[in-house]
Amino acid sequence: MGEVNPWFAGKLKGLNSPPTISVIVEVLDERRMADVEAQLKRLGVSPLGRAFNMMEVTVPPQMVEVLADIQGVKVHYNMPVYIKSPPRIVDPLLGLVSLSGIEVPYTREEMAVRFGPNLVRGLATLGPRLLQQLVGIRTSAGDIHDPNVIFVPTGETRKVLELPEDNKMTNTKVCVLDTGVAFPHPLFHPTKGRLYLDATIEQPNWGDLLGHGTWCTTCAFGDSANTRFGLCRGVADPENGTLGSIKCLSTAGFGTTFGIIQAMEKAWKWGAKVVSMSLGGVQQGPVDQDPQCQIIARLADEVIFVVAAGNEGPDSWTIGSPGVSPYALTVGAWSPVYQDLALFSSRGPSGEWYRDHPDDWDRDYRKYGASLVKPDVLAPGGGPVSEGQKTDLIYSGVVGWTDGMYDFSPLDGFEGMRGTSMATPHVAGLVALAYEHGLVKTTAQVIGKMMATGRVKDEKRGYGLITWPLLGGAQPYAQAQATWRGWRL
Repeated sequence: MGEVNPWFAGKLKGLNSPPTISVIVEVLDERRMADVEAQLKRLGVSPLGRAFNMMEVTVPPQMVEVLADIQGVKVHYNMPVYIKSPPRIVDPLLGLVSLSGIEVPYTREEMAVRFGPNLVRGLATLGPRLLQQLVGIRTSAGDIHDPNVIFVPTGETRKVLELPEDNKMTNTKVCVLDTGVAFPHPLFHPTKGRLYLDATIEQPNWGDLLGHGTWCTTCAFGDSANTRFGLCRGVADPENGTLGSIKCLSTAGFGTTFGIIQAMEKAWKWGAKVVSMSLGGVQQGPVDQDPQCQIIARLADEVIFVVAAGNEGPDSWTIGSPGVSPYALTVGAWSPVYQDLALFSSRGPSGEWYRDHPDDWDRDYRKYGASLVKPDVLAPGGGPVSEGQKTDLIYSGVVGWTDGMYDFSPLDGFEGMRGTSMATPHVAGLVALAYEHGLVKTTAQVIGKMMATGRVKDEKRGYGLITWPLLGGAQPYAQAQATWRGWRL
């Protein structure tokens, strides 16, 4: 017979459940997918979608146990997944909880104005209208002299990462899973900006009306050709056919676990070598039972998933799924201004399940992701280091929206944000360049070299800031290549 994910089963007990609930039916033997689907239909349940060995269905809560009676299946909750980190989220199953959100986009009133020690003094005296005309900043008069906001364009974060001048990406396919992408955009060069664009069944099209997905995409792979001063240049410069965007999150910035898994499958089938995921949710039990973590482990030999740690810091045990995966490269936010881990950045140790279930440590905890030092690496994401400090925002491309149409004039299409969402595409672009330059060949080498470049501070803060020179000269972390994290060698 089948079973219900133990985490899911525990949440179902004693709660006032809604009339229907969205679940994921995992078929343990993928060869039986057609048979299981036929059994579901006999029960009056029609799958809404399929990805890998999983199907999404909507059923009354009392049907969950009935589904679990099907031989060879495991039933998981179709967990909400978010890019934002509001203080409280109402979920029909979880109740009133704080989700492991990832990114909080800030208002235009919080835009920073300081480009650098020399440039800022000149620009800050120009006034908001001229500043807009020069660099496309969406701001207001009050922002110009706001002493509490510091602006860091992605062109400056390239210097922090010490990236090489040769940033061409010709062979390595990279895909961003997010709120879609606004295309065309000034940061996508018209002659080489052809993207693979797709969306999941939960989203109507690939277009981005929020801006988060466009921001992340342009940060990792934005060209400077159409920007004044090259201020918002991305990490890598993709050639035709090497950059993809799959919309798996709504305009409101949320989706579901199944939607993310479906996007993972689309990226894998397209041939992506690097997948950037600035999103997250609650961990569903041990890592080997969490659906997103299962897929990352399944594809670890072919794809490296670069995942945001989350914005639930400074407390420990705050990294959610899929950032807890031992096969994911988990990214924390580093403040370029204060040169340290951002206050809001989530941190380890990984495996919230193991914190609350100490008796479940009888297995190989390294293999299953318990108490790993996370995040694996830090990258520019803005933010203060302690309470009361000024905040720095990272500035890149977003969607411009005027009168119901995309607006990509020189005066629009750019915005400042902070979060581990901002740190993640920095690393995704850097990993793509590492593949292009032949520095890494496998996921284990990527994570191993990343870990080898940073100094472990403690189990909460994780590893240090990655830079290109250190990555290029680093030898793969021996423990990562052998026993670390239970790699299938």
